[in-house]
Amino acid sequence: MEKDMTIKIKYSRTDKIVLGIGYTLLGLFVLAIIVPLVYVVLASFMDPTVLNNQGLSFNIKDWTIDAYRRVLEVQVAAAEAEVATQEALVGISKILLFGTHY
Repeated sequence: MEKDMTIKIKYSRTDKIVLGIGYTLLGLFVLAIIVPLVYVVLASFMDPTVLNNQGLSFNIKDWTIDAYRRVLEVQVAAAEAEVATQEALVGISKILLFGTHY
């Protein structure tokens, strides 16, 4: 029969302290990324007036998908895409002609 080939690493007291500090910092960095991300996602489903007056609400009746409806409307999206394309072309033309984006 094969033996279990796991190797146990014994850490010194200093190694444990360094690893603990490292894991704590890693956890704080992860929280610093996840908390704002969750806030933005939740805020995107809320009515802007409720969000401005009350802040983030976990009451589901305050949530709506109107913001996503407005973004996905064909006319608005097409007009914004056209403006963005024109601005990009003007910017690229300035860079090519004058060598600067100012």
